[in-house]
Amino acid sequence: MADNKKRLQQIRERLDGATPGKWELYPVGNSDTGGIGGAEESAVAEDPEMSVGDWVFLGHSRADVEFLLDLVDNSQSKNSREAEIKYEAAISALKTARMFFEELPAKYLKEAADTLEMIDVALEELEQK
Repeated sequence: MADNKKRLQQIRERLDGATPGKWELYPVGNSDTGGIGGAEESAVAEDPEMSVGDWVFLGHSRADVEFLLDLVDNSQSKNSREAEIKYEAAISALKTARMFFEELPAKYLKEAADTLEMIDVALEELEQK
């Protein structure tokens, strides 16, 4: 986790060091690659509006995006696992509650009927998912 925090701080520093605002890509000469890389790279590299911070940002952008997407995927996966655990715990708790109400003495079953019905409906809905 500390490595992730350090990496995120580095990405934030690169972002802060780059020119703020919307960037525009534009073709340079007859190149299909536009303003990044390719045959026209030297012409773009001489662009006076590009700072060292911009170049550092661009140079790390692919790896940074991959890292950030991996963090998002891992977070979603973790959330999905946590949701599955909560789902299974809810079903287990409802089944336990149902067993408790079923074991009540007969004189209490009439009063527990509505609760049992709600438990059954909840279980049915959860188990359909």
